[in-house]
Amino acid sequence: MDQVSAQVGAARVARQRSDWRIGIIGAGFGGIGAAIALRQAGFTDVTILEAADGPGGTWRDNRYWGAACDVPAHLYSFSFAPNPDWSATFAPQQEILAHLQRTIRDFGLGSRIQYRSKVTSARWDAPQAEWVVHVANGAARKFDVLISALGQLSRPKLPDIPGRATFAGAAFHTAHWDESVALAGKRIALIGSAASAVQVAPELAARAAQLTVFQRTPNWIMPRFNRPHSGVERFLFRNLPGARLAMRAGIYGVVDFAVYRGFRRNTLANRLLTAIAGWQLRRQVADPALREKLTPDYAFGCKRMLLTDDYLPIFSRPTVNLVSAPIAAIEPSGVRTGDGALHEADAIIYATGFDLSEALTAIDITGADGHQLRADWAEGASGYLGTAVPHYPNFFTIYGPNTGLGHSSILFMMECQFHLIRRVLDEAVTRGANQVMVRPSATAQFNEEIQRDLATMVWSAGCQSWYTQGGKVTANWPGSTTSFARATKRAPLADFVFSVH
Repeated sequence: MDQVSAQVGAARVARQRSDWRIGIIGAGFGGIGAAIALRQAGFTDVTILEAADGPGGTWRDNRYWGAACDVPAHLYSFSFAPNPDWSATFAPQQEILAHLQRTIRDFGLGSRIQYRSKVTSARWDAPQAEWVVHVANGAARKFDVLISALGQLSRPKLPDIPGRATFAGAAFHTAHWDESVALAGKRIALIGSAASAVQVAPELAARAAQLTVFQRTPNWIMPRFNRPHSGVERFLFRNLPGARLAMRAGIYGVVDFAVYRGFRRNTLANRLLTAIAGWQLRRQVADPALREKLTPDYAFGCKRMLLTDDYLPIFSRPTVNLVSAPIAAIEPSGVRTGDGALHEADAIIYATGFDLSEALTAIDITGADGHQLRADWAEGASGYLGTAVPHYPNFFTIYGPNTGLGHSSILFMMECQFHLIRRVLDEAVTRGANQVMVRPSATAQFNEEIQRDLATMVWSAGCQSWYTQGGKVTANWPGSTTSFARATKRAPLADFVFSVH
């Protein structure tokens, strides 16, 4: 660092925070939150490039019936943009999207967002020390700093089933919900039984003539305990900030210090959560044979924990059928399973989740010395606190590798990342540097440590889930959100190289 300091001292760049051109890809919670946090810190020249014609990301795209947050609503807002008006413990999609739109207005971000601006590639121009960003419908843009806020749940995954294109009826993914399709009174095939499926299935069951749910793997399901917020509660949340903060702190304490421990392998907390899920299953499914089909054979939490009170009871209806036989093919009239049965359907809905690896590398990103992010992450994404990547100067990721959770709010994790990015850029301004990059050695050490910690978590218990890639857990953080806040706050700035080019 002495050589760097001498270089900076000899050729100091007089750049104020307002001089830094910052480009953010994505206008979901990550992109909007990063823009607000950076502008509040004095980095005012911020541009958000959004592929769609409106903001929202996940909460714009997932408009299926029953879509809602599976984190208590009071944790699902940034500390600098609280929402006292959540209607229930778990907020529905429409309220979450409306809250984000209101946040954009409240912080004056409307003019900073360029919609219908799909980023196709980004390349680091070393001689100019800037990012050249190519947009599908316009000229290349140039930024000093580039932040990817694409999110891990932005690329819907359709299963590779023979004959999928031959189906004669309507077919779509829950993230591409087709509101023009009349589903009432129809025979519906729902392929998938995880997070989006348990929300949409009860809505479909109430409308369909016949609902067939195709389950590849059963899931551990916990009680949701959702309830409306009373008028008195909402009045207090709106007029007494202390009441809202107390509610938020209480929920945070429960999930981060109690529920989190249930995701460690072979712990009393894990056995307790397993028992609660088993109790819910026995209480809501009386038929022993059906209950056996709905019972997982893997450790609680190895796959995403699901919260719902109304999914399991639908299978007691005569119009709902659970199929656990593997799907062999899709035919024009329905779904053929491996046992030879044809399940006729008028519509197929895919609740088959998202492709994490494709989401993180959806854009061709070329860093220093020709490094390609897609190639560097081919065996599994990794980074430094999910925020910086070696060989990619002035580049940051929001909701990047190993920032996901099984128990709490990703918005808290994002806010910690905003603070880390601000710290790093503030240091660059202080030093008069115009380029910053995380050290490969620091990144390697960080990943060695978290992979060791992840081996103690249930996500490493051997089940197959979107949490893993290339044989390692790439999605989730192995600690509590409190530990992530501490790690991002204390991250040594010596782990970064600051320079002038």
